[in-house]
Amino acid sequence: MSLARNIFRLNRGLFMTKPQISVLMPVKNAGPLLEDVLFGIAAQEGVAFELIIVDSGSSDGTLERVKTFADEAAFPVKVLSIEPAEFGHGKTRNFLARHARGDVLVYLTHDASPASKHWLAHHLEHYRNPKVGLVFGSQLPRPDAHPTVRAELISFFSGFAHNGAPTVYATEEGKGVDRSGAATDAIMRFNSNANASYRQEAWREINFRDVSYSEDQLAAQDILKAGWHKVFEPRAAVLHSHNFGTWGFFQRYVDEWHGMYQAFGHVEVKRFWHLPLRMARTARTNLRYLRNDPRLTSLQRMLWWPRVILHAKARELGGYIGPRLEKLPPNLARRLSREHKLINK
Repeated sequence: MSLARNIFRLNRGLFMTKPQISVLMPVKNAGPLLEDVLFGIAAQEGVAFELIIVDSGSSDGTLERVKTFADEAAFPVKVLSIEPAEFGHGKTRNFLARHARGDVLVYLTHDASPASKHWLAHHLEHYRNPKVGLVFGSQLPRPDAHPTVRAELISFFSGFAHNGAPTVYATEEGKGVDRSGAATDAIMRFNSNANASYRQEAWREINFRDVSYSEDQLAAQDILKAGWHKVFEPRAAVLHSHNFGTWGFFQRYVDEWHGMYQAFGHVEVKRFWHLPLRMARTARTNLRYLRNDPRLTSLQRMLWWPRVILHAKARELGGYIGPRLEKLPPNLARRLSREHKLINK
């Protein structure tokens, strides 16, 4: 931890007063990426912050590693614990917020590493505007990300930026607003607590809902309805990608679309016979990104074709099953859900 001590000494003077920001992170069996995430937080410059972590029953040494980190840190680190059965995406983040002292609440997941030493500063700068209640940042692929994962992330998050710049969303047009629309529209309400911040006043007004999934998008919708602005800040980026196998991606898509159905009544694939055409379209889009990936040779692109096609099938089949998950036998539904496995392992 000698590197950590050096970083902490550089920042020591910032943490003598009330923090501007509270970084809030739920953890459970975080694995080897945890150290990278913690060092990324410790390296932040130009802002005073505290870190509050809640563990929900880790069995892999995560809690012990976090406590060691807290003992060495020159900035405030609070480590909390809850029973696994007490965890909920919304209620656990409310629990973290109630322990926070910062004016801005920044949520991070234990597998999302800050991409630069100015990650927090880029979040914080938008709160100079008193109308801003929420800021969410980019999620970039890790260097080892599979080509399909890389393409999906870059394509998805680039769609939120207005000419590549920070973009302000609000329900009504006005000065400084780049995109306006109904709070219920998909692009308006999109948000991810893998990398998002909230003005504490806005959080107090809405609180996270106690739901099994999509608490972040519901929060964005509620914040917009309450009259606050939402900002997408591409510079406030984290490295956050997963190289699951085809089955793992399928389970994740099942959970995502199940959550969207529970939160918003959204059904991604409305009819079973729509699947072949949707799979073909998704595969075609992914293959186009694969052909344009400069990191790959022609042979590597060819070898990735089958995996890309399987990924497209997993995505669309997950979109069909997710909204219908509760209609399946309970044992089968649990097997198809990655979220159930993560919470209960």
